Amino acid sequence: MWRSALTWLLGINRGEIAEGTGVRLKFANPWPTWVILLAAVAAIWLVAFLYSREKGTATRRRKATLAVLRCLLIALVLLILFKPILAVDKSEFKEAYVLVLLDDSLSMRLRDRYQEPALRSALARVAAVDEAALDHQTRADLVNRALANPAVDLLGKLSKQCKLRVATFAGAVRGVDLQAARAREGANPPPLVTPAGDRTLLGAALREMAEALRGHRIAAAIVITDGRTQDVDPSALEIARRLPAIHGEAFPVFTVGVGAADEAKDIQVVKILAPSTARKDDQVTFNAVVAARGFRGDVDLLLKADGKLVNTVRARLEGDGPQTIPIRYTPEAAGTFRFSVEIPAEPGELSTENNASRHVLTVKDARTKVLFVAGQPSYFYRFLKNALIVDKSILLSCFLQSADPDFIQEGSRRITHYPETREELFDFDVVIFSDVDPAMFRAEQIADLRAFVGQFGGGFILVAGAFHPPEVWKGTAIEELLPVITSGAAPRPDLLAARTLKEPFRARLTEQGRLHGITQLADTPEDSQKIWESLPGCYWYHPVARAKPAAVVLAEHPYDRDERGPMPLIAVGRYDPGRTLYCALDGTWRWRFWVGDVYFTRFWVQAINFVGSHRILGGSRRIQLATDKRSYTLGERVVIQAQCLDDAFRPLQAEAVEARLEAPGAAAEAVRLLPSRQGAGIFEGSFVAARPGSTLLSLALGHEQESVAFDIHLPETEFQHPTMDARTLRELAAATRGEFLRLDQLDTLAPRIQAAGQELTTEVQDPLVDAPALLVVFLGLVCSEWWFRKRGMLA
Repeated sequence: MWRSALTWLLGINRGEIAEGTGVRLKFANPWPTWVILLAAVAAIWLVAFLYSREKGTATRRRKATLAVLRCLLIALVLLILFKPILAVDKSEFKEAYVLVLLDDSLSMRLRDRYQEPALRSALARVAAVDEAALDHQTRADLVNRALANPAVDLLGKLSKQCKLRVATFAGAVRGVDLQAARAREGANPPPLVTPAGDRTLLGAALREMAEALRGHRIAAAIVITDGRTQDVDPSALEIARRLPAIHGEAFPVFTVGVGAADEAKDIQVVKILAPSTARKDDQVTFNAVVAARGFRGDVDLLLKADGKLVNTVRARLEGDGPQTIPIRYTPEAAGTFRFSVEIPAEPGELSTENNASRHVLTVKDARTKVLFVAGQPSYFYRFLKNALIVDKSILLSCFLQSADPDFIQEGSRRITHYPETREELFDFDVVIFSDVDPAMFRAEQIADLRAFVGQFGGGFILVAGAFHPPEVWKGTAIEELLPVITSGAAPRPDLLAARTLKEPFRARLTEQGRLHGITQLADTPEDSQKIWESLPGCYWYHPVARAKPAAVVLAEHPYDRDERGPMPLIAVGRYDPGRTLYCALDGTWRWRFWVGDVYFTRFWVQAINFVGSHRILGGSRRIQLATDKRSYTLGERVVIQAQCLDDAFRPLQAEAVEARLEAPGAAAEAVRLLPSRQGAGIFEGSFVAARPGSTLLSLALGHEQESVAFDIHLPETEFQHPTMDARTLRELAAATRGEFLRLDQLDTLAPRIQAAGQELTTEVQDPLVDAPALLVVFLGLVCSEWWFRKRGMLA
């Protein structure tokens, strides 16, 4: 009872005082000793002096008593000013932490081939798996099985010695709730390692964990990884050496290596380079990029369409560098097909997951609709019209401007007039103008032609003529479409018609032209070049000022030039999303001499297919669907843009449109596209690439549908060096006075860790300034002095 009253009077925490040792009185605001002595002497002298001068009936003894009371009161005030504190020492024992870091980067998906019998046996025992099934386990599988193995019980043993902090790491650190995992132990607990990270930052993970436990003792850190870290500046080893400064105290790092350390054979189909769309019965080349490590020899490349073998190519792999191997196939049916190039696994190969790559190809069964408009029935018009009518891949509609009103226009799909509306014009894929008179067009028709190329993605070809040269289109939308800049004012027609040369000249291919698809008149660029050099010459061409900056000149004049260089004869350009071509020659029909239509037809059909490729292979006439790239890394954001037209081919007005995403091994899902600020009828959206492989995105409006395919691949940094980096792990452990172990030695790790705790002594302070006892003593001294003064008849 009296102890409780005493602790209340002193204002102290009785429990803390009882637990502590070495009780002592301290002052938070002490004065120097000489100041205290000087103040005490001065106070005593002043009190004695004042009471000696007091008048009254009090005796000398009573005045001395009053002086003592006054001095005690002054001493109490000084004590309060010194801020007295009652301090005790309190001891506490803190357990040390053990950090367990588990690598969950994508390289942990690899399956290793372990060659040593002793290693295989030990690893199978630690992972509790049959030795025969060892090669079918990924690195993550082995780690998860070893940690869950009751015979090893690493986490259980460590938790009895110290506090555990478990986390996974790749590009970032994620904590693992062991209690929640143990709560589900009887109901198939989830694996601790689920590889998903696109990089391994081991040093950054150690630094983050050390900083988080600053002020706490760390007995050791255990890192279970394959050691392939991408820490650059500073490196993982440099960070390990700085851990004492980062944490405030040194601690050992035990590294546990996962995977085979020996360089093993590995063959990888890196990617497939091929078009996303093609036409039925056209040959398609699939260029497979193959990389081999530790292997030289012949392999079979299997081309499959929807799992069915369609072609096999035998090729020789020469070394570690990537090789491009072409595989050709001619699709015989229309539709969307998932092609794959696969290489059968070689004995002893490190991983078979990368032995295949996939590609989505959409095959169209459609003929190209061509509108051929000519001003005069020239030789070029006659021969090109005849060649295109008999070509099975083209539906030709001709319109001859100079024909009589009752003339029946020619073609395989005849028309009676030039398209009057957008709907009529947009029914074509390619428009060809040859020596056309602009006076016969309304301004709306010219504007529709620009929209046909720039919005609809159609192709446009302008062939210079002697009566209506390109300059007549200056200031119109046609001038914007051309890949060249015209010379300026239009020359007089009579001068152009009379401008002929006595000696023929041959168009000379440029460097880009030698390899371009339009100019290939043979199976190889070398043979094609020889044909161009032997073609009959032309006698007339129309010069222009120059090609536009983004245009590609395919052929130029052999000797006519200005200060900018040779005069361009054939040039192609883009007017997104469409393509355009300018031909300064009207005499390409002369290429028929001695050989017939072979080269003349091939050139112009290839030109038509090139400029009209967006329309020919694009599918829908109302939808243009595109992604910002053709290839993505797993986890990267895919940005989608769609340009949509309504039934009248005007920009679609809608709150949103919905695309359909089909990824390998997953159910189809919807991707919502919202209106863009870039313009009417444009919709945008995005999603995160979550599954590797060839992915198909499609968008439907009514009965029309457009699709785009793209590839999602695993990060290359995680698979460039797939073997375990034992050297780095050994150096890291040595730098921190830890040890390096292999996964098969995991059961020997717990006894190696000295998990001693730490005894901390802290001082517990209890201020006495607000203690009730001080107030009681102060009031007692004041009242006592007042009572004695009244008894002594003092004022």
